[in-house]
Amino acid sequence: MRQYFNYFKIPFILALVGLIPTIVCLIMQANRPLHTRTNTECTTTERVFDYAGRLSASEEQELRDLIAELEPQIGCDLIVVVLDESLQGYAEDRASYWGNVPMSQYTMIYGADFYDEHKFGFNKPIGDGIIFVDNWFREADGRVYSRLNAFEAAQEKFPASVIEDLLDDALEDVEDDPIGAYKKVVTLSARRMGMRGIPVNTSVIFVVACIITAAYLGVNLAHKKGKKTTTNKTYVKGGKPQYLRREDVFLNKTLVTHTISSNSGGGGGGGFTSAGGGSFSSGGHSR
Repeated sequence: MRQYFNYFKIPFILALVGLIPTIVCLIMQANRPLHTRTNTECTTTERVFDYAGRLSASEEQELRDLIAELEPQIGCDLIVVVLDESLQGYAEDRASYWGNVPMSQYTMIYGADFYDEHKFGFNKPIGDGIIFVDNWFREADGRVYSRLNAFEAAQEKFPASVIEDLLDDALEDVEDDPIGAYKKVVTLSARRMGMRGIPVNTSVIFVVACIITAAYLGVNLAHKKGKKTTTNKTYVKGGKPQYLRREDVFLNKTLVTHTISSNSGGGGGGGFTSAGGGSFSSGGHSR
């Protein structure tokens, strides 16, 4: 038995080295304390603003309940705004601050101004939070634009490329299932911020680990180590080794480059500052 253990001790050690940190991380994640909201100046407790009438009353409440559950876990406000109107005139009126922005950024400046106006932010006015704006109106270029702005602490987790990938995934079926898409935006955003995991039962993990170990032992101990049937001269002609010269000659190399372009159509990204002084990152999606 000791010989078998010595034979498999390296895999055992590697398995334990990987298993123990995983268990510790799961326990710590699941038992992290909830965040306490400290912003007392926010002008509203509402988080879902469906000005386009795309959601039923029950769907709006479903989204509110989800947001109420997630906000204390991530320490960020989560706001969803749904529109069905041209924002071109709005963008032109705000050009004194934002300048002449492309159509893909109309929803960005609307979301930033909306965030400022209501003083959203989990920790302070215009503080940590995420606002998602989905405008169903087709602007003059024939596109429908959506935007996610991540304020203050959230922007560290949400560079433009991450936001665009998230929206591409979440809004894949938004035309047919708006509530499903918006819930996915909220859930993926919370997951990115590090939402608490499912509570972990340590005894269950221990039992599972024991079962895995027992299964590993059972499979490997059932197979005996093979006997040695050859020597270092078994396949050597005349019992003496022959050394043949082999070499690879590197003649030349060819370097090929190819640029892959994104098709998200979001347009723009990076760091911005709202009129109220809030720092945020932004990324978009078009359809």
